[in-house]
Amino acid sequence: MRRKMGSDQSASIYLEFLFAFSIWLIILSFTLPAFLYITIQRMEVFSDQEATFHVTEQTINYILEEPLETEINGKYTDYFVTVERMENSVNICVRYFLKNQEEKCVCRSIQRR
Repeated sequence: MRRKMGSDQSASIYLEFLFAFSIWLIILSFTLPAFLYITIQRMEVFSDQEATFHVTEQTINYILEEPLETEINGKYTDYFVTVERMENSVNICVRYFLKNQEEKCVCRSIQRR
């Protein structure tokens, strides 16, 4: 046998729902910035690893006397390859920019014989 809800009970249900919803919003407001920070950090680590891969690849191309790529499109950023010739060595560098416009560079040095 069902009883009809009074207006006090229906108001109480809405208040409980509002209270639970506000608790979830508070929890979300603390966890979302941390999640976004972790995502950005993962993207930077991935870009660093990708740059290391590209500099290794271009170093192998240089040793085998194959043409070097000057610009490489990556997953999160573009990479620019530069070759700096010194007296006894050659530096192959891959430069790239992160989302916060910070420039990073990964270099390898090859000794001439």
